[in-house]
Amino acid sequence: EENLEDALKGRFSKKMLLSAVAQLYDPLGLVTPLVLNIRTVLSEVTQRTKESHTEDDDIPQEYKEKLRWMLREVIMAGKLKFPRTIIPSEVIEARPKGILVGFADGSTLAYAASAYLVFPKEDGGHNSNLIYSNAKILGSRRFSVPRTELLAAELLVKMMVMLEDAMEDKVSITNKVYLTDSEVVLKQIRLQAGLFDLFTGLRIDLIQSHTNLEDWYHVSSDDNPADIPTRPTATCEDVMSSKWLNS
Repeated sequence: EENLEDALKGRFSKKMLLSAVAQLYDPLGLVTPLVLNIRTVLSEVTQRTKESHTEDDDIPQEYKEKLRWMLREVIMAGKLKFPRTIIPSEVIEARPKGILVGFADGSTLAYAASAYLVFPKEDGGHNSNLIYSNAKILGSRRFSVPRTELLAAELLVKMMVMLEDAMEDKVSITNKVYLTDSEVVLKQIRLQAGLFDLFTGLRIDLIQSHTNLEDWYHVSSDDNPADIPTRPTATCEDVMSSKWLNS
């Protein structure tokens, strides 16, 4: 936090910002939207200045205010509190039954996935909590939105496999649900992988090999929490929203 505060006071160099970002420790991805904000801008700065600036040079003025705002949000995030348990207190089984629900989304800047552990309640409701998220920036790569949506779906599948294995001794996963706001991806994964180019076909094959296609559903962009990290406008309010924490 001290290095971030220092970065807010004076000049900005890429080395200073890279050092500050490297200190952000968020292994579960609870504040992924805020971290991705900064990394997206750093990627833009690096691409624009890689031939004209060194890591010690001041970054262009147009990026400074944006980064100051983003760094303030990250500092504020250090004071946020998240639940320490993902299993509701009313659940008394040693290895309770739960549902693993994942969301995927992609944009021209990044793609992301978020996963939630859901416990049905006796009254017909449910208890849902964010347990993990991950996101990747595209950087200098230029992909169409359908391709980034497919990358997000691939990322989600890998995440869900990892999470189910990690929780095997603690929670009995009775069902897995995959949600995306991309109609294109939902149609692609129901076709033979060999019908597509190598990039698309490999990812469709992975998705088909590790999931049941009946478990894939469409969700609107407004209701998709994975949409939050893919746009560099997220705030602490977004990170603490029920959409992000509880889907």
